[in-house]
Amino acid sequence: MHFDGVVGNMVLQSKKNGKTEEFHQNLILRYEALVGLAELNKNFQIILISCYSENLTMNFLDFFKSNHINFDGVYCIIPDGT
Repeated sequence: MHFDGVVGNMVLQSKKNGKTEEFHQNLILRYEALVGLAELNKNFQIILISCYSENLTMNFLDFFKSNHINFDGVYCIIPDGT
């Protein structure tokens, strides 16, 4: 059985501040997503798919790890710039 589900979204936002541009990363999760992921992790494999760089993805993984959520696989799909 294969099931796809989305429990959140990783967002990289930019804000221009005069001549510079600041980037902020945000993780937006569904209501009680951490509780749900913990329950799913008891009986199923869960993976994280990111379209951001490895560094940004690692920052989000640190958040999940601090909340006792471990993924069985993590994939960074970086779009081709061409």
